[in-house]
Amino acid sequence: MFSYPLRAEEVFWYLINSETTLEAQVAEDEQNQVVNALKDLLAGSKIGLENELYFLAGRAETVTVRVARQLESFKKIKRAQKVARILSAAPFVRAVALCNVLGYFNADAEDDIDFFIITKSGRIWTARLAVVWLFKILGLRPNKKTIKNKFCFSFFVSEDNLNLENLKLKNDPYLSWWMAGLLVLWEEKGVFETFLKANAWNKKYLPNFLNRYLSAEVNEWRLGGAAGINFLKRLGENILGMVSEKIFRFLELKIMPQKIKELMNKTPGVVVNDKILKFHLNDTREKLANNYAEKIKEL
Repeated sequence: MFSYPLRAEEVFWYLINSETTLEAQVAEDEQNQVVNALKDLLAGSKIGLENELYFLAGRAETVTVRVARQLESFKKIKRAQKVARILSAAPFVRAVALCNVLGYFNADAEDDIDFFIITKSGRIWTARLAVVWLFKILGLRPNKKTIKNKFCFSFFVSEDNLNLENLKLKNDPYLSWWMAGLLVLWEEKGVFETFLKANAWNKKYLPNFLNRYLSAEVNEWRLGGAAGINFLKRLGENILGMVSEKIFRFLELKIMPQKIKELMNKTPGVVVNDKILKFHLNDTREKLANNYAEKIKEL
């Protein structure tokens, strides 16, 4: 579906539990079992292998696609790292992660750069207003003319609302893989670990997804130390903190695009409240779930 062939360890990381073994413990030697299963599938010509990437039979061209997108993703992530340093100094921002295709190093050249941001409790509207308007002034937000390499801030959650299970649709494999693909660029100490604990439910579906967060290729992109200028960050928080959060909420709702106002809290893609701000106008999770089910039947 995403033209994304996998290395052996990635097959292990993203391995799903079937419904019949939903609560099963992952065996210590399961990674070796995965490798052996891949060898058997390869011997039976069910899958192919090129440049250490496994792909479905007849889909060797996806290797070229992934390599090209990975190189493009590295360029975008380096650009995002510079921005993450700015975001780390933004008032009430507590963690910054890349999400969607870029989190998997699978971005196309024309794609924008999507962020998932965790904010201080009770200050989600203030944080978003500070971030969005700063980047709008700098001309770095997507517009009608172009989205390439622009920065999209369409998903904020507050520290007291880190469990995303309530966003999950009845049949929603994509949300689990989306979460497993978050690429953390910066966090205040322990924030993302708290996020992972709050979403421990995902281990029922992807028992090995935590292994990816521990991998070197993911952690090499993290900004070391306190990337933000703490003095300026706290100064901004003290100044903005004197203004009621309700005022910032009122201002943002006032200028919010009409389309979002029409859809907010009426569709799973647009969720707007004091703990989560999610603006995914084109939420394709249901369509993806149906496509995925059809692919499984084919195979």
